[in-house]
Amino acid sequence: MVGSKLRVLILEDNITTATTLEKILEFEGFEVITSYRGDECILKAKDDQPHIIILDVILSATDTFRDGFKVHDKLKSDPKTSHIKVVFLTGEAISDDDAARGVEVADDYVRKGDQYTKEIVARIKKIAKTIVNYPVLKNPIRILHLSDLHFAADSSPDTKLRWLADDLTKGEDLGVDHLNYLVVSGDLTDKGSNEGFEKAASFISSLIDEFRISPDCCILVPGNHDIQDIDEAYHRVRQQPSSNEADEFVQQGNIWLGRDEQQYPLRFRRFSEVFQKLLKQPYPLPFKEQGIAYLFPEDRLQFLTLNSSWRIDEFNRKRSDIHPDAVAFAVTSGNRQVIQAIEQAKLQPNERVLRIGVWHHAIAGPEQIKDTYFLEHLQNHDVSLALHGDIHELRRDLVSYWDNRRRLRIIGAGSFGANAQARPEATPRLYNLLEIQRDFMSFRVHTRYQPEANSTWSGWTMWPRADGQPGRLPYYDEVLS
Repeated sequence: MVGSKLRVLILEDNITTATTLEKILEFEGFEVITSYRGDECILKAKDDQPHIIILDVILSATDTFRDGFKVHDKLKSDPKTSHIKVVFLTGEAISDDDAARGVEVADDYVRKGDQYTKEIVARIKKIAKTIVNYPVLKNPIRILHLSDLHFAADSSPDTKLRWLADDLTKGEDLGVDHLNYLVVSGDLTDKGSNEGFEKAASFISSLIDEFRISPDCCILVPGNHDIQDIDEAYHRVRQQPSSNEADEFVQQGNIWLGRDEQQYPLRFRRFSEVFQKLLKQPYPLPFKEQGIAYLFPEDRLQFLTLNSSWRIDEFNRKRSDIHPDAVAFAVTSGNRQVIQAIEQAKLQPNERVLRIGVWHHAIAGPEQIKDTYFLEHLQNHDVSLALHGDIHELRRDLVSYWDNRRRLRIIGAGSFGANAQARPEATPRLYNLLEIQRDFMSFRVHTRYQPEANSTWSGWTMWPRADGQPGRLPYYDEVLS
């Protein structure tokens, strides 16, 4: 198949190794063709005209060619395949003579070992730059996912940004020079602090500038710490409410307080002001309108954002919930945006749009949202990924998990800056970097951690290797359905 992707042909007689290479290379954006025998490889090289061939040096004893060197010689002797770049892949037990020959005749040479898949990717990308008329591989869509910033009066936005930027640009497996999107899933400030809001705004604004993120591509939702308690939210009532009204009333001794529906939303007024300062539009205070859809047709990406803190107040600190009207409003608005984009020729009919849900509270763990009906509605409207925050434990099952019944991949972000009261000091700070392939076939999540305040960030190596080898990785890969 001829297209804009770099085509890699693999010759590997071990099915497990071949499958591992295929998955990793496809994730990196390459078009992969696989062969298991030398004669099959030569035919596919002629027919499919790959840019690069990975040749296993030691082949099966039943293979006509017996080793990759003979396949290499055959390819180079045929004008139809002589131009194709070749990378030899060898086992650790190969002789020194064969190793020297591989270095001499091939374009590159990789010995199997703990890091060989990573090394192959690096070598292929290096060779790709030398191929005449080969288009530059498109970068994946990069989404920086932060949560629980918890900025306070004594926080230093510049210092936090410096350590984060150092990790993104210099951290192992990262090397990021720009970001496509920033998602902050709640708790910008600590306990509603006005000074914290200002520090958070300064941090986010500088982060946007540092990594060349358009303000339109900055996705914010409120968390429970972004609420400011106001006396006007409740008023005294003279009679005890009925059981049907209990949710809207609070008993304080012999006194009943009723929720003021006009004033209650104003608890998010300060968050709305910071939201407008950063994104040039106010955050809506009516709860129904807090289901917001953001469509980016150029990337075929859409975020559906929700406020899971709308029912939390000074009397109900743990009452996380998603307003049903907001869910309906978000999916209706999102569907309308897609239709309009098609009408304006910004999207093609039937072109896939990847939908990502964003809110603050977890849907698993000790403080999860109790009523998760909204997930079914999101899944019915093709939401494939969900990003949330409020993770204060170092548990892999809370950072990444499937909702098996609804087939959603849930990604939780740990506390980026929560203090010891919200996050035990023994629990590291965490953030995520998502890299989504532009064909929406797969994505990678880099999990990063900071063991102590002002220490360097590094990879949270908690994820099993895809090739089944010992050791763990600071990222994991997933296939998008």
